[in-house]
Amino acid sequence: MKFTDTLLVGLLVLLVFSLFYVKDSYDNNITGHAISGGNGCCLDTCQDDVSTSCSNFINGQACRELEGCNVGCCIDDEGYCYSNYIMDRCSSKGFMFIDTAECDYEFMCTKGDTGMVSYHGYPNVLGRDKGITFADPISGKKGDNFMLYGIMFLNDSLPDNMEVELSWNSSEGIVSLENDGGHGDVLKDDKIFANIWDSSQVRIEDHIELVYYKTIINDVTQMNGGTDGYIMISSNDCIPFMKPYNNPDDAQDIIFVSDSTTIDRVTLQSYGFSIAAQTMILTQQTGEIYNYYTVDGADINGAKGQCPFYNESQDFIIFITDSVTECENSSNMIKINPSFQFYIDQISGTNESIIKDLCSYIYVPSVVQQDLINLYTPADVTVEFPMDGMTITNNTLNVTFIINSQRTDDPTYSYSVYYDVNTDANIVAQGTAQNLQRVTASINLVDGNHDIWVEVWDEYNTIGNSDTVTININ
Repeated sequence: MKFTDTLLVGLLVLLVFSLFYVKDSYDNNITGHAISGGNGCCLDTCQDDVSTSCSNFINGQACRELEGCNVGCCIDDEGYCYSNYIMDRCSSKGFMFIDTAECDYEFMCTKGDTGMVSYHGYPNVLGRDKGITFADPISGKKGDNFMLYGIMFLNDSLPDNMEVELSWNSSEGIVSLENDGGHGDVLKDDKIFANIWDSSQVRIEDHIELVYYKTIINDVTQMNGGTDGYIMISSNDCIPFMKPYNNPDDAQDIIFVSDSTTIDRVTLQSYGFSIAAQTMILTQQTGEIYNYYTVDGADINGAKGQCPFYNESQDFIIFITDSVTECENSSNMIKINPSFQFYIDQISGTNESIIKDLCSYIYVPSVVQQDLINLYTPADVTVEFPMDGMTITNNTLNVTFIINSQRTDDPTYSYSVYYDVNTDANIVAQGTAQNLQRVTASINLVDGNHDIWVEVWDEYNTIGNSDTVTININ
């Protein structure tokens, strides 16, 4: 055997011996997929840690291997949702843990939204340890379909059956809520029960009928402190859209209409929600009680006809229309531009009746922008004659200029024509003019070189100047 072959065999033997030695040295520290040696996962924070600094320590396992360290949405027993929550901490408190989605995408955390687009609320709470039922939407016209939902909060076993009992006048109806993923209930066995209810069967006695509902779980009726949820059903297009609904004889009524073909019932209600939400707290403080309605696709007279309870002496019609630039208030008729917004600070600082003087609480951003232009933007002034560098052989000459303003309200401007020095003594012509008006002023100057310019100003004393024109009179 050659020396090189002998050396190669020796190295191979040394390598095999080394591998066995390394394996044997680690055998006592290998447990499952992780190396113990005092290391593991702290379930308090789901961070790899050592047992000496953690009260809930899992020895010999990495956090990534533990189901309890999954992160998701935690829903407590009152229905509050907590995003980015550790599964073990959520489950140990008896709360519901959702590992398939964060709270922003979880149905139970988003369906109760009371924002601009729609209004649901949770009108029928089943108790601290159960869940909620609600209707979507909460109001409509007879014959509309409504979604009825039942949602279980906790990790209890699913009920065998869930039903909603509806009642109006002396009539009743039962709707079985399903959890099979095929009745608007999102997914099968996901603790969300739902079904569609057709309101055609409701008999309406006096324009608006309140259909009350209770929830029945496993044949046991669930009460909510004696208060049931209810759906508001209208006999025509005059539809209430906010709770509580009061007897029209005891409340003032606010009816929202629009002349825009692009504003449907949902959009019109969104305008109503905005106004109602901003005014509701203060109207409660002043003792004012309102019902809120929309009338879709009707003019003002049509709205009065659709809402038979309308009383001109106390009720209001709010007309969303592009025909006004901002807001016009005439007795019980209020016209508002669709781009309106509220002066929040002003509303929160007053206890006066808001609806009666609604226009003083709102603004339209484009109007405010134009007001700022009016206040701070000077007009442009252009001297058309004489032109810069001209020689004129007559001591009397006509100065012609034009005013060009960004203002849209056709203001009246004052002007002064100066020469050489910016002092009152050097004003050679004065007067008033309108925007885009071409003005000719006759002035007299002695022979020589002269600088001429025009200064204009408005009622806000915002001053604009023309460029200086240099001429020679000879």
